[in-house]
Amino acid sequence: MHYSKALITPLLLTLILAIVGTIYAHWTESLYINGTVYMAELDCEFYGAVSQSDPPGTNDWNNINGTIFQTDKDVGCTTTEYEDTDGDGDYDTLEINFTNVYPYYYNHIAFMVHNNGDIPLNITKVVFKVDGTVVAEITEPSEVSLDLNGDGYDDVTICWGNNFNVQIDPCDKLDLSFDITFLQGCPEGYTVILTIEIIATQWNV
Repeated sequence: MHYSKALITPLLLTLILAIVGTIYAHWTESLYINGTVYMAELDCEFYGAVSQSDPPGTNDWNNINGTIFQTDKDVGCTTTEYEDTDGDGDYDTLEINFTNVYPYYYNHIAFMVHNNGDIPLNITKVVFKVDGTVVAEITEPSEVSLDLNGDGYDDVTICWGNNFNVQIDPCDKLDLSFDITFLQGCPEGYTVILTIEIIATQWNV
């Protein structure tokens, strides 16, 4: 059987176009994936009641040369308050108001930090501020002396315990505390507001 060139040519062109079209479709085909990506959150907050040696209405404690004792007078006063400074619903700052304190006035202040995120974390830094200015940053157990009023004399000594780089899993809490003693350089009847911020990082960083 013989086929005319007039019939073969259109059939051949049709076959070539079909092959090219199929290859082009494979080259230009798009793949779409729909889904939700969940991002884990690193977050911690101050949590629970603050406890202290000298709550309002009780006699003061003094620390003289390492000897800590309760006095028979209620002169100085310490009050505390948590603050949410960024409006996210978490307490990110502890404000401590020392009123009418004096040399050798002492207090032990304790609180908790809660991991309210999704990632295990470590406490890596504690930041102390007065009037928004950083006066100390602690990254390890230590004792630091600070000039809070800028008169050139140290006003307080702060002793911070060994609770850095302790892993806190989501929903868990860690107890934190420190001792503060007002020094001889502190004026009588001294009032100062000390704020504390806790810096946390991902546990495996």
